[in-house]
Amino acid sequence: MGLNVEDVDLSGGVIHIHAKGGTRERVFLNPGLVRMLGGFPKENTRTGNGGPDIPLFRSQSGSDTADKRRLGARQVQLRFAALCRKAGVSRRVSVHSLRHTFATRLYHKTGDLYLVQRALGHRQITTTEIYARVNDTTLKRAIAGQ
Repeated sequence: MGLNVEDVDLSGGVIHIHAKGGTRERVFLNPGLVRMLGGFPKENTRTGNGGPDIPLFRSQSGSDTADKRRLGARQVQLRFAALCRKAGVSRRVSVHSLRHTFATRLYHKTGDLYLVQRALGHRQITTTEIYARVNDTTLKRAIAGQ
């Protein structure tokens, strides 16, 4: 299930998602992202009509805003690839690689694997342990007392 307009609370800086197993979880947003989403097109904001299942991100199909369908995963992948090409990114990247980069940077910044686990919505810490890899440079610095 994708994000609906009603799932976003910009004043609280949070999005409510439907996680695996049918649970509902809060995802906290970076303040910069909240500012960016504050300028989101008005047709994607609550209008009071159309019911609770108004998609936050819509495809281009449909004759008007109310008829537009939910943006699918493949459409997101294609748009992301096009944006990368337009930006001159030559490395092979994916939408999932953004998640991995976020998790890796969060772990390096905080050193807290449980925080990364919660941010990613992993149920088992063993799933998150991949981000706690120690490279040789870090190991050498730790042993040298730096």
